[in-house]
Amino acid sequence: MTDSQHAVPDVPHIVGALRVTAVLVGLAVALQCTSSPASAFTGHALGLQGNGHVVVDDSPLLHGSRELTLSAWFRVDELRGWQALMWKGDLPDRHPWSNREFGLFIEESGYVHLCSTPQSRQRRGQLYVNTPGGTIQPDRWFHVAAVISSRANGGVMRIYVNGELSASRPYDRSGLRDATGPLWLGGIPQTGAPFHGMIDDVRIWRRALGGEEVRQQMLGQVVSSSGLVAHYTFDVLDSGGALVDQSGHGHRGRLVGDAHLRTMQVVMPPVSAVSMGTVPASLNGALATHVVGGAVPATTTTTTTTLRGDEATTTTTTSTPVVPAQTTPIIIGSPVPPAPVVVTVPVPVSEPASESEWTHRIDADGAYLLLKALRDDDSGTRRQATAAFNRLSPEVEVQVLSVGLRSDDALVRRRAASALDDVDPTNFRVLAERALASDDVLVRRRAAEALDRRSYEVGDGGAIEPGKPLLVASTASRWQPHRYSGWTQKWSAERPDAWRSQPEGLLARYNRVEGIALGWRLPQRYNAHQGLAHFGELTYGLDSEQWRYQAGGELFTFYGPPHVGAHLAAIGAEFHDLTDTQDGWLLSEEENSLSAALLRRDYFDHYRRTGGSLYTAHNIGGVLQLTGRYVRDQYESIGQIADWSLFGDRWGDDAFAPNPQIEEGTIASLRLDVQLDTRDEPTTPGRGWLINGLAERSGGFLEGDHTYKRYLIDLRRYQPTGHGARFDLRLRGATAKGAMPAQFQYRIGGLGSVRGYEEKAFSGDRVAMMNAQYWIDMDQHWGHNLPLSGIGVGAFFDAGAVWSARDLSDPFEGFETLREEGDWKRSVGLSVGNGDGSIRLDFARPLDRDVDGEVGGWQMLARISRTF
Repeated sequence: MTDSQHAVPDVPHIVGALRVTAVLVGLAVALQCTSSPASAFTGHALGLQGNGHVVVDDSPLLHGSRELTLSAWFRVDELRGWQALMWKGDLPDRHPWSNREFGLFIEESGYVHLCSTPQSRQRRGQLYVNTPGGTIQPDRWFHVAAVISSRANGGVMRIYVNGELSASRPYDRSGLRDATGPLWLGGIPQTGAPFHGMIDDVRIWRRALGGEEVRQQMLGQVVSSSGLVAHYTFDVLDSGGALVDQSGHGHRGRLVGDAHLRTMQVVMPPVSAVSMGTVPASLNGALATHVVGGAVPATTTTTTTTLRGDEATTTTTTSTPVVPAQTTPIIIGSPVPPAPVVVTVPVPVSEPASESEWTHRIDADGAYLLLKALRDDDSGTRRQATAAFNRLSPEVEVQVLSVGLRSDDALVRRRAASALDDVDPTNFRVLAERALASDDVLVRRRAAEALDRRSYEVGDGGAIEPGKPLLVASTASRWQPHRYSGWTQKWSAERPDAWRSQPEGLLARYNRVEGIALGWRLPQRYNAHQGLAHFGELTYGLDSEQWRYQAGGELFTFYGPPHVGAHLAAIGAEFHDLTDTQDGWLLSEEENSLSAALLRRDYFDHYRRTGGSLYTAHNIGGVLQLTGRYVRDQYESIGQIADWSLFGDRWGDDAFAPNPQIEEGTIASLRLDVQLDTRDEPTTPGRGWLINGLAERSGGFLEGDHTYKRYLIDLRRYQPTGHGARFDLRLRGATAKGAMPAQFQYRIGGLGSVRGYEEKAFSGDRVAMMNAQYWIDMDQHWGHNLPLSGIGVGAFFDAGAVWSARDLSDPFEGFETLREEGDWKRSVGLSVGNGDGSIRLDFARPLDRDVDGEVGGWQMLARISRTF
């Protein structure tokens, strides 16, 4: 055989082998798909039947001398007499209801009762507050948080139910009494008040949580662990059979009487596609494989494992399709041997669930397990829970889907919005309104689509009347006002958020050309579905002694679905005499004013712009906005007149830098602005795109003193990379055709662009720039086990190139040689600040030579907003 013959493969045999392999793989996948058993969500809670409780020995850490917060999830089997959730007191000086440190109870009328004895009222009676009667119903899960604050400037007691303030009253200023008695869960000594039902996720803080923190904690969002002194998840026991304190402070809890750990299980369907992974161990005993979008969700079975001593028994109950059935115990479990150190409560499973078990509706216990899954740190667990959204019983739809709509996980939010099509008519209205109030544009869009499909349905209890808006006009205007405002911004395409709504009321700024400028702004507001919107502002510079103003109006109309305008069309006009700048993309006017007032550093180059414009605009669904305008302006230079700063002589600059002169004259232009915005949140986005584009033509048949064309694009991506971590990227490019006026030249270097170099050290009529930053919120990423809370860290890389073209007729000159010959300026750095990076210190080091031909050292920048 020749060498060439050796080089030729046996193609028919290879093809045959590949076919056999494909068949075998297909059979394996088919077997995996068909034999995959039903999966389950599993969770644990403290089970009490009226003759048991948990005791935690007294500890100085359990006493909050001035502030205290108690929180828990619970479900009562029935309302009967008084039932204690948490209690601490009346020892050593026992006197009924007069020396109690704190108590949290459920009363048979359905109200929550919070009581506590201040230092000044020992033996004279406790103070208490009650929620309205009927707040609590049996066989439903509730979240309760009780807050007590006793400060010199005043005290208060508050009760939050499901994240909302339900009751409050003043409290004494003398501080909370320190009782040396133990902490009880589910009862109180001697007098009883036994609890009948389940308690879970008990937390105690030695500080007063605010309302927003309470809501975040209920939703499973990150809350600072500062002051957390006890936390019981009822998931693990130590070798002695005691509850483990997850706060790390070692406050072990002893199970007394019939107190036990109850394990609940919600059955999910078998996966009908190749498994995407398994459920993490964050839900103990969970057997589910990943359910991807489109899999048929289902759940019905609640399995209760009762753990006492060294044995476990399992009770399985199945709810009816609509109304949860009364449980009938069926013992199917077997003894569970104790572990040598820590016992994790297991979930015995006798056999795969039948199909009927995952086609019934989810009852209260199943809904609570879904709530636990939606609050889980693992994204796979959260997203698997969404597969059961369309199997919720009407009684639990609002509770579960409301948590889903407010989740930090965008996929969870959007699947909750997609589930609106299947909710009961009595629950549809409240859930639709919550979805329409979301910052997530896709959630709002899916809610709008669901409203379209239901708008003409007529039925009982919550059906939408034909043609009647779900939201009144005033509510619709507040739906997402920043999506529809800002078309009259002085330089919208170059501002960090072009459609940010302006605050109504007093205006105040400080800069080197006006000094202190005070005034009033009337922003654009759309208070109806169509009509006339007017806007304007008026300011006076105290040092410049000159007035500045803007006034305008537009005819607008919303159109689209009948419940609320999904799209907006407008035509308007405005005239102005403004102090303007091209530098709004570097930092906000507020941050620039603060820098000028404190350190005598004004990062804006200012000029005067007088004239007017005609424009037409179209906003599509709050995502895409197009604006075309004709503008005619007179440009004038402004000189520096202010020199004051608070700390400039000590820590800032000796004097303001002179404000640069511009090329004066009249500029008449046609301009097109385009913005695409899919960010989940406009001010501190964690996910999404923001793309701004600008094309402008000046001179020619428009006349004026300058003839040019210019083009700009600014692309930003916000990408989460894990729990509490994100990667932000900005790409910015601009060019021109013809001779642009000096004030429109592109400048980079320093704050807001390429950090580490002098401010605006490099300029030209062509620019390409990139900013990349990785940021970690340490609390969210690593939990609350760090010595400091509320801290974020990041690393960044900046690169930019700017140049002036020799051939002004070619807008692409220079871009093709950037890779080989471009004079890039690069820098790297580290950042440290608060959790989201809105307040931080940037430490930047340049990697290339500056305008003086030298490579500089590290620079520090203090910021009160994100770079982009």
